[in-house]
Amino acid sequence: MKKETKIIVAFLALVLIILIVQVWRQYTFIQRAQTIQAIRGHISQDMQQLAALRRRGPLTAVDSSYIQAWMTFDYINTAFNIPPGYLSNYLANNVRDSSDQYPHISISHYARETATSSAALTIDITSAVQAYFNVSSTSPATLIASSTNELHP
Repeated sequence: MKKETKIIVAFLALVLIILIVQVWRQYTFIQRAQTIQAIRGHISQDMQQLAALRRRGPLTAVDSSYIQAWMTFDYINTAFNIPPGYLSNYLANNVRDSSDQYPHISISHYARETATSSAALTIDITSAVQAYFNVSSTSPATLIASSTNELHP
């Protein structure tokens, strides 16, 4: 081949490579944007549900299914109007480990610190909240003691 033909072929190959790289960058950018939009949609929907629940007052046992691993124990105590010592006592009696950050720690973070499954701990906390509302006594000390015994006799 002539020298000029080789230069033209090399130039066209370079242009083709640049175009392929640009198309790939655009594709990955669009994929990321779609993923971010999907996540924003889910977060927005969750936040709207939680805002609607907050407007109607403290949550009840019926609402315990809304408990998620991202929630802090303080948030759960406040949302369900549960005494601060209730979940702390539950964790001390059942998980047998503690965190210096309690109650300002999420369920998932607490699970990681205590080598517990986040999903299992979320289910346990949900059960503890339901048990809190199912106890007929109104004394916080009695509620804590009763629900701990009910969860793990």
